[in-house]
Amino acid sequence: MFRAIAPGQRRRDKLDAVYRFGGGNQIEFSGPEPLGADDLRVLQGLVALAGVEDYSAIIEPIAATGEGNSLRTLLEPRWAANQQRVLVVKSSLHKLAKEIGYANPRDTNTVRRCVER
Repeated sequence: MFRAIAPGQRRRDKLDAVYRFGGGNQIEFSGPEPLGADDLRVLQGLVALAGVEDYSAIIEPIAATGEGNSLRTLLEPRWAANQQRVLVVKSSLHKLAKEIGYANPRDTNTVRRCVER
């Protein structure tokens, strides 16, 4: 799903990855842009922050707060995912940039674009 991206390739290509496994099952990932090493680095940082209690929160299938309900709605869960708990990472782009070791964590533009992808 993540691969090396040449300059200008994000504008030309789309994310289109299909993984086939046991018994004819498959998982498809698609999106408006391919995902590169920077996107993987940001995802790993988000996963790391999700493991820290101060930066994460769990939202139950029936949210206890209006904010939790709004977040679940934005995710648009379908099928069985609609009955699963959601893990939310509460942080800032600056903290995430610092967590993943960016040389200048104040320059959050790259991190923002990765999160948006």
